[in-house]
Amino acid sequence: MQYRIVTDTVLPLAGAPFSEQTFTPVLPRLSQEGPLCPSPAQYRLACRSGAFNIILTAPAQLSGAYAAACAALAHNPAAAILDSRTFGAGQLLLAAYAAERAEEDRFSARILRDVQRRRGRIRCFFTAPDSTAAFVSHRKRPPLLPPFCFTVYTVGSEGEIRRFNTVSARSASDALFFSLRPYISHTKKIAVVHDRSPKAAQRLIARLSAVCGGHILCGESIRTDLPLGQGGFLSAAFFQTEE
Repeated sequence: MQYRIVTDTVLPLAGAPFSEQTFTPVLPRLSQEGPLCPSPAQYRLACRSGAFNIILTAPAQLSGAYAAACAALAHNPAAAILDSRTFGAGQLLLAAYAAERAEEDRFSARILRDVQRRRGRIRCFFTAPDSTAAFVSHRKRPPLLPPFCFTVYTVGSEGEIRRFNTVSARSASDALFFSLRPYISHTKKIAVVHDRSPKAAQRLIARLSAVCGGHILCGESIRTDLPLGQGGFLSAAFFQTEE
């Protein structure tokens, strides 16, 4: 079955099962006020005729993307629109799963059902540029202690942003790794997405690879209109094991 995956918060860079024929990103609109949610016309143009199009949008709680996609494609039988209820690494992970299912199965309804089910198992963690909770001078603390405290956030089941913890670490990538480490020892696949911070992403990927040994997807954020700060955004996601 021919298919196309459409996402609006992430651009895959490495490790994802996509090609130019099976993946299309929808970029935010640019305006004098700054980046805006993609328009209905952009979602319409992203879909491929003669293919089953799976459109994964940013959370409706954070963006008008889902409403825009529905306005454009609600009556298109070749398009399935799904609020991914996540973004960044979470959306990349879900997109990769959708592509794998589309390669395996020819029935679009069954693919969409499975993607909806898998959506509920995503755990997505991230740090943002403003997540440095406090700076402490080396002169005020023992030299072996890290100089920064970073706030790590998670994405809730409905796409809402929640504060997960505050971590003392030397970098945002370290803070994210420390938050992820208790959950990933048996994880088969992890996604890492950054916004103009490739070195931080590389450091995180190296540390994750040493712990879990699973397949790691890498991507770049394309949605600076979301409330995540400007540049420096770093996220990681995995599928929670069913109990």
